[in-house]
Amino acid sequence: MQTNRVLLTHGTTNVTYRNPALLAKMATSLNRITQGRVILTLGAGFQELDHTNYGFYFGPGPERFRDLRDAMTIIRGMMAAPETFRYQGRRFGVEAATLEPKPVNGTIPIYLGAIGPRMLRYTGRDPATLRRVINGLGYVGSRDPQEVTANIRPGRSRGLLGTPAEILAQIEEYREQGIDTFRLQFANEGLEEQLQQFGEEMIARFSK
Repeated sequence: MQTNRVLLTHGTTNVTYRNPALLAKMATSLNRITQGRVILTLGAGFQELDHTNYGFYFGPGPERFRDLRDAMTIIRGMMAAPETFRYQGRRFGVEAATLEPKPVNGTIPIYLGAIGPRMLRYTGRDPATLRRVINGLGYVGSRDPQEVTANIRPGRSRGLLGTPAEILAQIEEYREQGIDTFRLQFANEGLEEQLQQFGEEMIARFSK
């Protein structure tokens, strides 16, 4: 309500958690409220423990990847269909489904949460036309390497981590590989200070 520039997105939403037709309507509602500033991020799901703990079925990889493809077909189909949309997949299906009103500009951008190149086949597009996003940790440290290391959780080294100079160098390396978007998670402790420092020392460099 206080801006018309900031985009609204979220952590990867596994299609195993939500009916894709309902998800399409939920995303479109946010899209209309924000005048088209929503980005939808979908994944096949890989956290088996999360599924077990909350009672969601966690099938083998091929099933989950097929379900992701079916979910994307339903979501995009409902957004594009002039009236009703019908589709039957392995697990998900719709009969005479409607989506009104339509999203602003007719569609909603979809990002895919992926680890390997196999997910490229689900876009159905030339890889050169895709936007590439790094999803990882963010931490702006001092010049003391031990401080940076102490604030990185074990097993989570992907992202933008280090001193301001090191992070700027990392950004340039990623940009050379075709990555132009970074989705970062900062630790709760010192979050406001981290966000302010990141904005002043990193974002400001690229927004001039």
